[in-house]
Amino acid sequence: MALTMQDLFPKHLRRVKVQVHDDEEEVEVDPDHGPLLLQGDGTTKYFYRDFGGSRVNVSNYGQNTPWLKLSKTEREVMIITCAKRNRAIRATTAARGPPGIIFACLFPGGKIPIM
Repeated sequence: MALTMQDLFPKHLRRVKVQVHDDEEEVEVDPDHGPLLLQGDGTTKYFYRDFGGSRVNVSNYGQNTPWLKLSKTEREVMIITCAKRNRAIRATTAARGPPGIIFACLFPGGKIPIM
């Protein structure tokens, strides 16, 4: 399913459908900050280009171009990448459970020991 100009340059928060393998994945796209990345605990945060490993060395820091300055192609890649990551995060959470459960088992009471 091809993304439309309304999907790539939304005027308000928009749900965009992206084909991921044999299924469709929905991604919410904010007009000012771009796609929302799902986290294992069910919350979301804005997806940035440097989440994908584009920082290879120290000189690559600061290469996160703001959403409003990205081209049509860059936005399309970001939305598709975010959809794939959201799908993977859902699958991992379904298989392993939300991250809070693991954290609670490792650190009862939520206190991390200082070593």
